[in-house]
Amino acid sequence: IIDRRLGGKHIHGVNELEWVDGELWGNVYPMYQRSYSECIVRINASTGRVLGWLDMRGLFARQRPTVRAQPMSFVLNGIAFHAPSKRLIVTGKRWDEMYQVHLQPLTDAGPEHIESVCNLG
Repeated sequence: IIDRRLGGKHIHGVNELEWVDGELWGNVYPMYQRSYSECIVRINASTGRVLGWLDMRGLFARQRPTVRAQPMSFVLNGIAFHAPSKRLIVTGKRWDEMYQVHLQPLTDAGPEHIESVCNLG
């Protein structure tokens, strides 16, 4: 997967894909880069083109200390979408909670924001 808005950057480690209103959404876990991300990528299912990003920062910080101590092991890694109610639910490996999230557009979520917060390597 390549994000043209990020200068053609290859997006590695996309997994936990979920179908959301005609798009594929996936968490990003670039293990080979010894990194983790608190972002979800939105992908055009027909072209593979990146459509946008969801910034999920803040949820990991809510986890118990033993989880927070190992961010590489206990990453954001669960996406579920309930189409009839339009509810998005996310969780992570060994997290104690699932979170129903309401998305709000960020006016400053351009390429610079994504590169600075998503740990894409």
